[in-house]
Order: sequence, then structure tokens, then C-alpha cells
Amino acid sequence: MSEHINKYHKGSEWRKWDLHFHAPSKYTCAKNDQYEGSDLHDKQNRFIDELKNVNDITVLGITDYFSMDGYKLVLSRVHELPQFDLILPNIELRITPVTSDNRKINLHIIPNTEVLSVDEIERFLYKFEFGPDKLTCKKDDLIRLGRKANANYSEEEAFKKGLNEFAISYDKFFETYNGLAAKVRENILIGVSNNSGDGASGIKDIQGIREIIYSGVHFIFSSQPNDRIYFLGNSVDSKEIIRQKYGNLKPCLHGSDYHGSRDGKLICIPDMNRFCWIKADPNFEGLKQVIYEPEDRVLIQANKPEEKAGYQIIDHIEIDNNSIFNNNLHLNQNLNSIIGGRSSGKSVLLGAIATKVKTTRTVEFSDEDYQKYVQSISDTIKVIWKDGQEENNREVEYFEQGYMHKIARDESQLNKIVNDILVQKGKESILDEYRRFSIDNSKNIASYVSDYFTLLGDIHEKENKARDKGDKKGIDDEIAKLKEELQKLSVTAITDEEKTHYDVVKSSILTSNQQIQFIGRETGLIEKLKSISILKENLDYELTSLSEKVKNQLSTSLSAIKADAQKKWIDELERLLAFGEESKKSSFQKISELEIDEVYLKVLQAYKHNSQLSEYEAKIKIQTDKLFEITTLLSEIASLKNQASETKKKIIVAHKSFYEKITDLLANLSDHQDGLAIKTKYKFEAEQYKSLLYSGLNLQGFANRDLAEYSYDDFDGFEKHQLNLFEKLENKQLTLKGGYDGQSLVSALLSTNFFSLSHDIEYEGDDFRKMSDGKKAFVVLKLLLDFSDKNCPILIDQPEDDLDNRAIYNNLVLYLRNKKKLRQVIVATHNPNIVVGADSELIICANQHGEKNVNNGEKKFQYVSGSLEHTFPRIGDRDEILECQGTREHVCEVLEGGNIAFKLREKKYSIKE
Repeated sequence: MSEHINKYHKGSEWRKWDLHFHAPSKYTCAKNDQYEGSDLHDKQNRFIDELKNVNDITVLGITDYFSMDGYKLVLSRVHELPQFDLILPNIELRITPVTSDNRKINLHIIPNTEVLSVDEIERFLYKFEFGPDKLTCKKDDLIRLGRKANANYSEEEAFKKGLNEFAISYDKFFETYNGLAAKVRENILIGVSNNSGDGASGIKDIQGIREIIYSGVHFIFSSQPNDRIYFLGNSVDSKEIIRQKYGNLKPCLHGSDYHGSRDGKLICIPDMNRFCWIKADPNFEGLKQVIYEPEDRVLIQANKPEEKAGYQIIDHIEIDNNSIFNNNLHLNQNLNSIIGGRSSGKSVLLGAIATKVKTTRTVEFSDEDYQKYVQSISDTIKVIWKDGQEENNREVEYFEQGYMHKIARDESQLNKIVNDILVQKGKESILDEYRRFSIDNSKNIASYVSDYFTLLGDIHEKENKARDKGDKKGIDDEIAKLKEELQKLSVTAITDEEKTHYDVVKSSILTSNQQIQFIGRETGLIEKLKSISILKENLDYELTSLSEKVKNQLSTSLSAIKADAQKKWIDELERLLAFGEESKKSSFQKISELEIDEVYLKVLQAYKHNSQLSEYEAKIKIQTDKLFEITTLLSEIASLKNQASETKKKIIVAHKSFYEKITDLLANLSDHQDGLAIKTKYKFEAEQYKSLLYSGLNLQGFANRDLAEYSYDDFDGFEKHQLNLFEKLENKQLTLKGGYDGQSLVSALLSTNFFSLSHDIEYEGDDFRKMSDGKKAFVVLKLLLDFSDKNCPILIDQPEDDLDNRAIYNNLVLYLRNKKKLRQVIVATHNPNIVVGADSELIICANQHGEKNVNNGEKKFQYVSGSLEHTFPRIGDRDEILECQGTREHVCEVLEGGNIAFKLREKKYSIKE
């Protein structure tokens, strides 16, 4: 397939076709003459000059009434019109019955002039006869027909009259057409005008004839959007009903219906700029593709369809490699299929492109030698984008062989992909908030646990001290007894009133001294607080995604806020310390004043001179000091226990918030698109939990083994299990191993978030877990692409290896047909459903040189490109395998096993519609 055989290297592309375009001929001018010029010859010359300026139309259908004269005219001057890739005849016929407004129906015949000669086409036209004299549409017969109306008509008048009268009955036309030899019939396409004035839609009263006409034609000539919608089965009649009524869906074609510019009409410009865009090679086979793909191969609109941005389309690959024959490989903007036998170079080419540019994942192959070989090919290619740039930093999405299947079987990777999808769908802030919460909550719980066990240690230590000091009730009783005995002792120098006054002053002095001790303890603790920062050190992690400018502004503001807050904190501590000092001074002052009380001094002096009284006084002081210490310790213990209880509550609440937070998220993390639904749920990490229990608990005892074999049912049960462990660990009722103690194991158990996000996936109501492996792989592909906001090219290597045949035909083919309209797709495949079923716009045939598969120059690899409509039979004496036949023939041979194998299978299936 060398360049002179196929020049359309990009395959099927959107081009403007004007298939209803009248040239000035005797027939056309007799019906509707709007051409400038003094006579027919002058009109034709002016017409050709006008046509030379048309540059954006690729294919012309030269239309004439019952004749090919207009086509012959343009064909004779075609050397003056090199801008047109194809010029076809469009023979317009009138058939009966007439429409509701008494007009004949317009039929259009478009023959393949590469197969049928002008003589063969005209012989077909002359088969149709009119009236009892069996007149044909030859010029002389039309003159005879005209003079039947008026024998005095001039030749021109008679010809015009005969042309207007000549018509063919619809049944005679289809009888004649269906009786043609297969070669002729297969190379003639028939259309019917659907304008209400002169089309089949105007038949209102004759039951069944309209359906017969629509069933017998290949296409509808109409620019009306409603007609297109209807004949594609997207209106009042479904696709199934359209097929039942008319045999198959019908494409709508259109043309400018140009008859000259005298009426103000511009050449090749249809009304309302409704241009006919056809996606095909500009040849008759390309036009036939519209019949097979009526919805996707033809559109009627002003602008070119499916135009993708230049920076998102790979235009071609430039190759400079001694093992590859090609210098360039062009690509289509839609679906490109690389086909070939095993080791023909299709996967190598795809992998080399992916390796050259940026990919979402690193391109890695399991075989190291293959990886090196692909890299060596990649080093010798250039990827040129549609905007003309060679830019290797532009992204493609590449899926190597088996990738979808691998992901479908790996729940963790599947969940990661869904997580990435949720991020792309704007859920990143929700996920980030939850991630930060989980980290911070873990830290908080670990801190609470540390505080809790510290408190337990302090309580135990103070309880031991209090126990060592003695029993509070016993001391109280001892003090009461000593005081009672002291009261019994008589001192002649002092009265009972003076003794009572002494006791009151002495008690006040004692209270003030105890207050001084308490203040000293408090101020010591406050002094320690001055060295503690009350705010988190930094927010570097939280600020990571911001711009440097905003990050610096926030960092500066945060530093100022922290400095201000820290200053206020220190100021408050200093205020409390100053207040403590003032309180101490006040207490000292009070003691000083009490110690000079006359009565107090008198009694004190009397006690000092009485050894027995002094002894009792000393004993009471010892017991009183001891009681103060015990009371202080018991007060501290009560406070510590209260603090421990509150801390334990915080641990339990914070631990429960792991569950509460994740369940609150679920409704906001589900999504759906095109039949595919993501339903987010939480998952308990049972293996992680069990692993921690196994590593921390000594499993020799039955009780420990029962605890370690915990099975999660719901959060309430899990919380009870955790709190049971908590109680046992803090009370040292469990034997541990692995370097764990009670605190470290409690911290590990309660500060770890054992809940993670998981996702249920459904496609068209089917649960992912219940799907076949093949369908799972397809759903993975949809996940990767449908929920992505990217528009870069998609490269897929042999997706059929992941999918079963039913999933390929029912799911992947339809998916590719839709996806290629939005993004460029390049797929290496050996599956005919992907290439033919998905209507691949470009097929790249790959071959590795061998004795029976010769490449040009005996190069190791060679590639040729073409569309499905590119076809020619095998050239027997051509050695180079890729250049000996058309693209369609290569597809049939490589993917179907050849024509004979395909036809044999077709016979064996014996499928009847």
C-alpha cells in the first residue's frame, strides 16, 4: 500500500460533501436555469470558472435530471478543478405516485464510477420506459414525448415538456434495480428527497407506498433536523420500529441544490449553512460507510464536527530507526486501531509512544529486556501534536496489557483509583479534612492515653505516700485525744478564756502556714507552664498546596498571632504568680501579727515553761502537720482521679469519633455517571486489628486467645471489646509480649483508626463483585476514563486480553464509539469487534519481516495506515505483504482469518434475522 495507492493516511476524516449540485446541462437548464451566460456553452464556461474558486468542498455530486450530461461536462474539465478529491454523478429521477400537492417524488441515483462506466450507468437509466410507446429518457425520446402534447412545439420546447412529463412508477423502478447484476446493484446508491413538496413524505393517502419507497432507498435527502432524528430511531418511532418499517436506519444527506447564481444563491452554500459533513475517505466506498453508520458518519451543520483541541491530539509520529521502514505514521483524532499478528510491532509502537511522553503512571513492563527494547524504539521517535508542537511533557493515559484485569482483582488498588476519582470530582477537600482529622485524632488519643497513664501513676504514687503517712481517721482521733488531755492539764498562770484565745490564734497561724505551702506548690507549677507553647508549632502540612505568596502571608500572620497569644499567656501566668506572691506576703503578715498577740504570747510562754504542756503541744503539732499532708494528698488524689476520669471520657469520645466521622462522610462521597455508580462505605480493617492483638497479647492463655480472635459485627460491639481491653490493660490483668506494656498497647489499640473508606461499584445495576472477570475489567476502564476530567489521548494495549467476548461487544465497543468523539483513542488489538464494531477511523497494520511476510527493504517492522473504506483486492505478484491489498482486506485477513474463513464461519452460524 504505497503512497500513490492510498493518500489518506489519517483514515476517515470529516469533510464537506455537496452531493446535490447541478451543473448547466441541457437537462438541468430545461428544468431550472439560474446560470449566468448568453447560451449553454457560455453558461458552462462561466460555471467552471466559478467552480474553480470553491476550496472547502471535497466531494461534488453533479446532479442532472435523467441524465449524466452535467457530470460529463465537469469530468471533461476536471483537470481545471484539482481541489476536489472526488466528483460523482447524481442522477435525479421523478417517480410516481405523486405527492399530496400533485408533485412527483424525487429519487437520486449515485453510482460508483470507479467500477461502473458511463455507458453501464446510462444503460441502466434507459431501462426505464414511459407510456404506451415505451419512451426512454434519451433526448430524442423526450422530444417525442413533448410533441405528443403539442405537435407544433420547437425542439427545445418539446424537450422541456417531455422532461417535465417523464416519470417512472415506483414499483417499476425497484423491480428494475433489484433485477440488476450484483456488481451493478452493489455500486449504485439510491436516495429519496424528503421535502414535503417533492418527497416521499408528501405521500399521505396511498397506504404502504411511502414505506416501500423508504425501504428501497439507502439514504434520505433532507437537511431537516427532525428527519435525521426520526430516521435514526430517536423520535416517535424507536430504532427497532424504524428497522421493522424500512429495513434499517437511514442516514440523511444534503447538498446545496445549486442551479446557478442568478437567484442570488452562492455556489456550494446550502440554505442556513447546513453543510453535509461526512466522515470517510472521499470515495464511493467512503459514501457507503454512511449507510452502515448513519448516526456517526454524517452530520448536517455549519461547523466541522468533533474538532478537538490541537494540544490534546497526537498528529503523527516521526521515526528514525533502522529497524522500522516508516519515517512517519499519521494518526486520526478519533479511534486508531493498530492491528497485526503476534510480535508484529503493534504493542511496541504503542509502548514507545507512551514511554516518550508524560503518563499518569510510570510505564513499566514485567520483562526487563522488553522494557529496554521499547525504550530504544522510543528514543528514536518524535511525537508531534496537532498544533505542530513536539512536546513530550504533554500527558497521555496509557493502559498496558492486563492492567484492567490486575486492578479488578486488587481491592486496594481499586479503592485507590476510586479515591483519585473522588479527588478529581471535587471531593478532595472532604477527603483531606478527614485525613487530617484522622491524623490529629490519633495524636490526641495517644496524648490522652499518655496523660491518663501518667495520672494513674501519680495517683498510685500519692496513694502510697498517703498510706505511709498513716490513717486520716486515726490521726484525727489522736489529735482529739491529745487536745482533750491537754485541756485536763491545769496551768495556774492562765485562765480558761486565755487558753481558748491561744488555741484560736494558734489555729490561724497554722492555717496561714498551710496556705503559704499551698501557694508555693501552685507557683512552682505555674513557673513550669511558662516554658510550654500553647499553640501548634506550625501548619506547614496544611499550607502545602497554597501558592508561595499566600503561604508566606499566612505564615507571617500565624507567627504574629502565635507571638501575641504566647505573650498574653505569659502575662496571665505572671499575673497569677504575682497574685500568689501577694497572697504569701499577706499570709506572712498575718502570721507576724498573730505571733505578737499578748494573750497568745502569755499562754505560749506558760506552755514553754511547762514541760508536760510543751510535750503535748509538740505531739499535737506533729499529728496536725501529718494530717495536713495527708489531707493535701487525698485532695490531690481526688483531683487526679477526677482528671483521669475526664481524660478517659475524652479517650472514649475521641475513639468513637473515628467511626462517627467516617459514617458522616459516606453520603458526600458517592457519585454516578453513565450507568456507573460509586457507593462509598466504611470498612473495618480486621486483619490490621488482629495483627496488633496477636503481636501484643501473650496467647498462651484461653482468655487472651479469645480476645485476639475478635470478629467485627458493628461499632457498638467493637467499642465494648475495646473498653474491655482498656480496663484489663490498665488493671494489669493481661500478660503481654513484643515489648508492649499496658500503656503502649492501649495507645496502639485506641489511637489507631481501624476504619477506612471502601467503595461498592455498580454498573447498570449490577454489583461489581458479582460480575464476570471480563465485565469487571471493562468497568475498571470506565472508572479510569469516565470519571476523569482529562481530555488527553488514551492508549490501550489489547483490552480484549482483559475482557470476555460478550463484554467486548456489549460494552467496550459502544463505549469506544462514544469516547472517541471526546478524546483521541489509540488501541492495539487483534479483536475485529473493536476495529469494525467501534468503526475505527484509522487502522494501522503492523508487520514483522519474515520469509512469508516481507517488508520493504527487509526492515524488521513496517506499518501502513488506512480507513475501513480503503479497499482493493490482493495483488498477486506483490511481495511486500502490507502493500499487496487494501486496509479492509488486511483487517479481514488479520482479524477474521481471511475471506474464506470469514464466509465459512458465516455459513456455519446460519444466523437469520
